[in-house]
Amino acid sequence: MTDGKTLTPAPELRDKVEYACYERGLIILGCGANSIRWSPPLILSKENVDVALEIFEEAIKVSI
Repeated sequence: MTDGKTLTPAPELRDKVEYACYERGLIILGCGANSIRWSPPLILSKENVDVALEIFEEAIKVSI
C-alpha cells in the first residue's frame, strides 16, 4: 500500500517487486490489488528459504 493511513493499494509497486524477483530467479505471484503470494514446493530446505528471502528482500529494496 502507498499510505498506511488510507490503505491505498499499490499494484504498481507489487508488480515491480514481482518482476525484480523474477529477474533474480524467484517466481512469486501477484494476487489481488496489493498482495504477493508465495507458492513454494512441498520439499524445501532451509537454504532454499534463505536464498528466496534474500532475493525477495533485495527486490523490495530496488523497487522502492
